[in-house]
Amino acid sequence: MRVQSKQKLGVVGQRGQITLDSKLAGRSVRITKIDSGRYFVEEISLVPASEAWAHNSKNKKIIAKGIDSLKKLSKKSLKNASDLEAFMKNVR
Repeated sequence: MRVQSKQKLGVVGQRGQITLDSKLAGRSVRITKIDSGRYFVEEISLVPASEAWAHNSKNKKIIAKGIDSLKKLSKKSLKNASDLEAFMKNVR
């Protein structure tokens, strides 16, 4: 992985604000204070609480397995609700 480094000089505003690259406008960033006068800024993605369950490793595996199984099914494989229940038992 190659890291590109670009320096930009600026002035901290009266309320402590700084200006970053306009490509980050509206995005979320995490700012970590390294030591006095040094900060690390990185772009992050925030996950809504209602979707957080899908991002833990156990559930990711279950979801991936379910998607894989669904891809393998033909449209005629599920004839009724009990077929779906049997299918779901095999996914977990």
